[in-house]
Amino acid sequence: MRIIVNADDFGKSSKVNRAIVEAFKKGLISNTTIMVNMPGADEAVQLAKENGFFDKVGLHLNFFSGEPLTEEMKKDKIFVRRGLMTSDRFFHKCSKLRRFVLPKSTRRNLAIEANAQMAKFYQYGFTQKHLDSHGHSHTFISIWNSIKKVVKKFNFESVRIGENVGKKSILDKLYKFIFNKIYILTI
Repeated sequence: MRIIVNADDFGKSSKVNRAIVEAFKKGLISNTTIMVNMPGADEAVQLAKENGFFDKVGLHLNFFSGEPLTEEMKKDKIFVRRGLMTSDRFFHKCSKLRRFVLPKSTRRNLAIEANAQMAKFYQYGFTQKHLDSHGHSHTFISIWNSIKKVVKKFNFESVRIGENVGKKSILDKLYKFIFNKIYILTI
């Protein structure tokens, strides 16, 4: 068994980028995942090349932070406010049902945005076919069902499973177990 220690949020900012480079240098992490829609993404790509871990960078799909890459997502009222993606409305201002069912227009917008982020990831030249997401957003059935065809289209070989350990309710653990078995492990 191989243990992977991944640092999320590569590309979020120069400060985060420097911390991840330092963690690689100290042997504290084995991999990272990049947020291609964030201001530090171009710098992150350069740092990964310069510091010899370019082949250890996966995609940190992001629907909860930063500016969307697509015009369609910029118009989405559930995930975008004042031009920036946010999790506020998805988690706090919408019913809990949104975690399971999204309007058709939002599902389409998520697929288009995921496609753009995955395309940009490959345009950078990255080869690691691993995907996770900011805020574990891909582990919500409504989001996963919106993006799973795009994930398959881009041939991602591994997707981070839903977190199912720690201080969680029995229902939450059951949900993550089912999600991991039925959804994530079927790609």
